[in-house]
Parts: sequence; structure tokens; C-alpha cells
Amino acid sequence: MKCPICQSEMRQIRRGATLARRGPCYVCPIDEAEQTTDTEGNIKRAPDALHPWLRAWEEWELETRR
Repeated sequence: MKCPICQSEMRQIRRGATLARRGPCYVCPIDEAEQTTDTEGNIKRAPDALHPWLRAWEEWELETRR
């Protein structure tokens, strides 16, 4: 599956019983890299981030974006 925002290859995050129950779910590795955590534990986005927020995509959402 390709990310609808940056077109990079996404990775599957669901495994085992959850995958069997709910189906596959994907996350973009570039999107994950744009998110950092400071020393106090606050999550921040990179100022030049392509993605507006970190998001897991369901397979049906990706199919409807084609």
C-alpha cells in the first residue's frame, strides 16, 4: 500500500488476532519520522512535515482514495 499523501510504501501495524478480527491497518514510516518527543514527553511535529498528523489508515480508506 502507498501513502495517499507522499506515495511512500506503508507498513502494516496489525498482527495476529487483531488482524483477523479487524483487518489490516497501515502507517507511513515518513509520517512516523516527522513526529518527535522532547525530554518532557511532549509530542511535536516537525515544522516542515508533509503529513498534518500521525494517522493509521484502514484498507477500505485507501481503496476509496484511488
